[in-house]
Amino acid sequence: MAETASRGDDISCAEWFDTWRQVALHGICPAELHTERPGSFDAQDRAVSLGSIEVTSTSAGGLQVCRTPRLIRRSDPEMWVIHAPLRGEFSVDLGRHQIRHGPGTVMVISTSLPYTLSANSDYAGVKAYLPRGLLPVPESVVRRTLSTPLTGGAGFGSLLTHFLRDVAAPGPGHRPDDAARLGTVLLDLSAALLASCGDAERSLPAENRRGALFLRAQDFVRRNLADPGLAPATVAASLGISSRLLQQIFREQGLGVAGWIREQRLERCRRELADPARAGVTVREIAARWCFGQPAAFTRAFRRAFGTAPAEYRAMALSHALREPPRSPGPGTGLGAGLGAAPGTGLGTAQLPLAPRRLAPT
Repeated sequence: MAETASRGDDISCAEWFDTWRQVALHGICPAELHTERPGSFDAQDRAVSLGSIEVTSTSAGGLQVCRTPRLIRRSDPEMWVIHAPLRGEFSVDLGRHQIRHGPGTVMVISTSLPYTLSANSDYAGVKAYLPRGLLPVPESVVRRTLSTPLTGGAGFGSLLTHFLRDVAAPGPGHRPDDAARLGTVLLDLSAALLASCGDAERSLPAENRRGALFLRAQDFVRRNLADPGLAPATVAASLGISSRLLQQIFREQGLGVAGWIREQRLERCRRELADPARAGVTVREIAARWCFGQPAAFTRAFRRAFGTAPAEYRAMALSHALREPPRSPGPGTGLGAGLGAAPGTGLGTAQLPLAPRRLAPT
């Protein structure tokens, strides 16, 4: 389930800030909010629930969030909060020192420890709220990484950032029965990142290690689909595992490695065939770009996958694109901004900047 909160036209910026401030202060994970310019405060937020886990996308520049010892004593949900900035920067003040974070980093904080977060005027990011008992990593490993800038531009950090961004993005959303599976993927990625940073991969349960390997394999395949040499053996070599283990990991997900590679290449072909900007490129050239060298074999594979021949699919898709009126981009930024909450949005729909919606008063 996804919920959005943005300021309605009939609510002033100062009233909107007061709404956020009251929700943050009186939730189960209370925090104090401050801003130097309440008269221009226009934060927006989107929250997606994955069972007991929550993912949020927030645009809230110029905001300071303080979780004090007094507020921690009042209420502590005992969660790890994973932050991944997408735009702008924020700093973390732990009392002893201040650390800055920006795009390309991932940071973990604990709701049980005091902190002050200060976002600059251009800040937007995604966050995940993980109940402490669900993360399959020893608490000592997580604590060694707290508030430290972890690499978010490569490896598990990049996978985690992209996953959070995709889950929280506006769109049709996920089916309710997908929530548990997505939550498991999020836990696996988070655990793999923290264990690798803490040099404690062996502390992960076997099923979490295999889940993380599956995600890394998928990422490698997607980045190398145009390489004619891409094959199960090269995927396995990139992970430092045997081809047999790779096949086992994919079978556990109901997939075959070679078959999944072929499906992803066919999907890239389908997208290009439906793209008006690629109308001048022949079907044969598109197929060759994604490593289908035999036109007849490509046509058969495409028909099996999508129920029609490539040329017929392209004609239908481009005809539909010509008939469809252009869409207004609207105010959204893809970062949770301008997502169209109804005017009059009040306390019950405002998302806490640093605590999940389910922890806010209703």
